Amino acid sequence: MFVFALFLPALRRLQFALIGASLGVIPTVAWSTDAVSAEAGNAWVYSATYLSPTLYNRPMDMVAVEAARAWDLPYQFEVQIRGGVAHTMGERSDDAPYGEGRDSTTTGITGGVGLRYNMIEFRSVHIFAEAIAQFYWGQGQPFPAGGSAINGFLRAGGGVGYDISASYRIEAYYHAAHISNGGKPPHNPTWEGEGGGIAVRYRF
Repeated sequence: MFVFALFLPALRRLQFALIGASLGVIPTVAWSTDAVSAEAGNAWVYSATYLSPTLYNRPMDMVAVEAARAWDLPYQFEVQIRGGVAHTMGERSDDAPYGEGRDSTTTGITGGVGLRYNMIEFRSVHIFAEAIAQFYWGQGQPFPAGGSAINGFLRAGGGVGYDISASYRIEAYYHAAHISNGGKPPHNPTWEGEGGGIAVRYRF
């Protein structure tokens, strides 16, 4: 009994530690430490995306070339700051507002954030889902025609990546996209599309 009494305080501390672990306290601290360590999987990502229209009255295509800075988060999440240039081509098939043309060809700038969830990671293969929230600024050119030059640019989808070395990964992905000015007056001719792209990721 005397020996057991000596170990009783330690056993109680172990009991509290196990309770904390079951509630997710200890794993959360460990993940937070990893997320800010020098060994976290930060990366630069360079991508090219092609999107084709899905609305019959908005037959415009879009091409975007972007760069992103990515940081690993706990629980297989990743956050990105991203931006680049985009080009749209085509014209509305419906009537634009009075006094407006139908041509929706623009060249502009994208910028915003992305969130990725790495669902499956097996050896060199990585399967992920992601969502991206950006703006698209057509530099004075409304997109689509009759709308505004600044729009929200939303995308969601997923893809697969393959490690070709310790530092480099190639990725292929699918995105569904939506562009809208959020109801900004006087008109909000939305555009929706889908497509895919390829990316090269450099981890450091």
